[in-house]
Amino acid sequence: MLTISSWPRPQAGNQYMSLYYGALGRRGVSLGPTVEFSDAWLRAQAGRVDAIQIQWLPEEIWRVRGRSSWARVRGLAGLWKYLRLARSLGIRLLWTLHDVARHEGSDWVDEWGYRLLASSADLCIVHDQWAANQFVTRFRGARDRVCVMEHGNYDGVFPPARSRKETLAALGINESSTVLLCHGHIRPYKGYEVAIEAARRLGRPFHLIVAGAPVVPAYADELRAKAAGLSNVKLLFDHQTDQAVSDLFAAADCYVLPYTQITGSGALLTTATLGRGFVASDLPYFRQAVEHDPDAGVFFQTGSVDSLAEAIRAFFTKPPHTRHEAARHIADRVPWNRVVQPVVARLNQMFPNRLMVTDGK
Repeated sequence: MLTISSWPRPQAGNQYMSLYYGALGRRGVSLGPTVEFSDAWLRAQAGRVDAIQIQWLPEEIWRVRGRSSWARVRGLAGLWKYLRLARSLGIRLLWTLHDVARHEGSDWVDEWGYRLLASSADLCIVHDQWAANQFVTRFRGARDRVCVMEHGNYDGVFPPARSRKETLAALGINESSTVLLCHGHIRPYKGYEVAIEAARRLGRPFHLIVAGAPVVPAYADELRAKAAGLSNVKLLFDHQTDQAVSDLFAAADCYVLPYTQITGSGALLTTATLGRGFVASDLPYFRQAVEHDPDAGVFFQTGSVDSLAEAIRAFFTKPPHTRHEAARHIADRVPWNRVVQPVVARLNQMFPNRLMVTDGK
């Protein structure tokens, strides 16, 4: 048995962490107490916790000292001392590189923080080779300490959907419409304004739904302004339950990912799991996802309204069911029991004979 403590704490509703740690649990990993960044916590866990794993938002670790550059540098110094103490106590560091930069803006202090984690990590987990290269070339991490683990699917998370007719009727959308869907937290890097402008140019019968809880209120206001007066755009700015997500995807004919940047994407695995083809920005992670299933997606020039509108039209040059089946094939290839196998193998190198290595079936 191996014990890993996570930061931040796994939360209900964060399906990625539940599925990831659940899959590791079936290999002999137990989840320890939530990581606290204090020397007292480390000393109390010595001999009990084998490793700590940093997941999302690592910059919040050093930004807790304050917003100024000087305060954040002090935070980095504190993190360096903390990691040095952890190593002396025999506690190893795992880091999942979900993002190569903070979505709402990073600077040189955050870059230093990522380099500190790269130099300190005993194992860095990434979701594709592009991110692995970023770990080595941008953050100067050792290539032999990076592990590529494909992003797993979300099977078992979403309930059966209501009928398309019922969902669209509740939203006041004509059933004969060609429904485009953007779904996820409302944040500027997702480029939803490009999708709204593309819907404006496409006109009827296309109807765009943008659904998700606003993280940046000013950006949500910007989207409301852009959508004002457009009868073929529906904004649903609130938290979506798993049932609502299932319903929206079942009602959609095409999922749209107009992101301006991405390292790994749960959104792409959501649409694959729910069997909906997509149009996406021409970014490395999205490109590699369709390597074996090219019919699943169509790509457009990142940030270009004209290119997005053209890509949406191109999407429908093939029957939607062909796109949807190809998207589901992406999900079929990445069950969690299989995708965690590279991580399990690396953990067994670090902690010999502590975990169960299987063929992932």
